[in-house]
Amino acid sequence: MNRSAFLFVILVLSLLMVQMAWAGDYADYGDAPDPPYPSMWGTTWNGWFPGGAHHVNSDGLYEWLGANCDLEFNSYQVDNDDYDDGVVFYKPYLPGAMGSVDITIMVSDCSSVRYNMTGGYDDNLYLHGWFDWNDDGDWDDSGENVFCGVVCNPHDESWGSNSYTYTIEFPVPADASNESMWCRFRLGYHVNDNFYYMQQPYGEVEDYLIDHGVSISLSAFYASAGDRQATLYWSTQSEVNNLGFYLMRSENGVNYERVNRDLISGQGTSEVRHDYRHVDTGLINGVTYHYKLVDVDMAGVRTSHGPIQVTPQASAEVPTEYALSQNYPNPFNAQTTISYSIPAASHVSLQVFNVLGEEVRTLVDADQQANTYQVTWDGRDAGSRQVATGVYFCKLQAGSFEGSTKMVLMK
Repeated sequence: MNRSAFLFVILVLSLLMVQMAWAGDYADYGDAPDPPYPSMWGTTWNGWFPGGAHHVNSDGLYEWLGANCDLEFNSYQVDNDDYDDGVVFYKPYLPGAMGSVDITIMVSDCSSVRYNMTGGYDDNLYLHGWFDWNDDGDWDDSGENVFCGVVCNPHDESWGSNSYTYTIEFPVPADASNESMWCRFRLGYHVNDNFYYMQQPYGEVEDYLIDHGVSISLSAFYASAGDRQATLYWSTQSEVNNLGFYLMRSENGVNYERVNRDLISGQGTSEVRHDYRHVDTGLINGVTYHYKLVDVDMAGVRTSHGPIQVTPQASAEVPTEYALSQNYPNPFNAQTTISYSIPAASHVSLQVFNVLGEEVRTLVDADQQANTYQVTWDGRDAGSRQVATGVYFCKLQAGSFEGSTKMVLMK
């Protein structure tokens, strides 16, 4: 072997050692198609090599999106990673409206000194997100970097545990298409590293292929209180490629935990109505709980619905008369809770109307047993569009009973 060949071999081996040092035992990669999206290790992007989205974690110390992270040495293909579990979407995303996602972060130790360091050290974690609204194969267009450098700090924000869920809102461009699109989310250490390519220390990158539509048409989601328990009900008018459901619970309306480990099976694709229920036990009487319903489609994309609220009570007596209580709060901004009681099994219809008498949304349309129920209205119509500020009426029909209340939405 001549000197030049020998030096070339040494150079190649050195580069491989550098790559392995970066990759370590715990490397994470994006899995959007490459090309056009920079996802793989070998991608050269804007002059950077390697340019693929890539994060490095060490044994026993991590910051992840969701409860799991994909650990690998290399990424050579799109695999629709089963461990992309940190993001829950609030669909549909309507052009010109506000959109949102729930993002859950998990760390190895929320009390670690790394989140409470002094001397000018940046001890925060940062979230970045991109939506390819026009489905043109990149995240470079205006409005596609939907959020940048959202600050997350387990110490300053008093997480209280090693995981925390953030709800992040962002505008949907008025010219957003109705086609499917790739989304990328990154958790990292540097606020200025707002790149959807390049490698970063620690953190995680997750890619999702979603569309603007929803996998289920949810016609109702409500709850009834019991002694140290809550019963959650929901109904779908149709389902498309729906794998199943799980519920999320919170005592403060901010940080949610999963209720059921195993999915409640969905109907796949169906054009007929289906009713579901789940009893959540072991609760504390007198505490108000917030619940979200999450549906999971066949591709693993999660979509959130709610939240609704319910307060378990020790004296869960059967009501003696029909009643529709005034919504609370009223006036309201984001959402309001409506309570009603039925003394006997009845078909119940709970609807919202505007001042013109036009139906805005049906909240309940189901056969129910005697009990007191709580339903939350989020100020949206049947098409998930935010309604305008103004006066609305809630009408309850159960058996021969009819009642109504006036609700005021103020933004």
